Amino acid sequence: MAQRLKVSLKPKPALTMRRVALEHERLVYVICADKKLKYPNGYSQIAYIGTTKNGIARVAASAAFRSWDVLWSRGVHSADVRIVTCRPRQGFKSWMKLERALILAFREKFGEPPMCNVQGRAMKLQDEFDRFSFDRLSRIIDTLSETGAKSEREPITDTITGGDEEEA
Repeated sequence: MAQRLKVSLKPKPALTMRRVALEHERLVYVICADKKLKYPNGYSQIAYIGTTKNGIARVAASAAFRSWDVLWSRGVHSADVRIVTCRPRQGFKSWMKLERALILAFREKFGEPPMCNVQGRAMKLQDEFDRFSFDRLSRIIDTLSETGAKSEREPITDTITGGDEEEA
């Protein structure tokens, strides 16, 4: 008879969905690591800034695609996705301009775009800051660079510990 395999349930979720992303179809999302990443002009937890006009499905696909690059960075155990939105304007693709403005503001502060962004290295400033306040975008980047996401930051273990047992 074949030997049975041991099955374990991981104590922490691999992916958590929240309703906040369902309110908007067109949005900008920021993937944040649980550890600060090194950039030429400092450290930030921001690993990627992206946009979508297709809602949460694109955000989940992008997070899954970029997870390899982010999670294999030294010392990174988890990454979270944060949503940044603004009010829509008729005839103006605000979500695309917001993404560009965030990338440009990040590059201004840290010397290069986020590590997983291909776009942004040669990006030229156009009219992004005519519609968005550079100071507000800088504060958002500072907040995400310092705190990343608000979820728990505990290492994931291979087994579940029983709630009835006390640690010695």
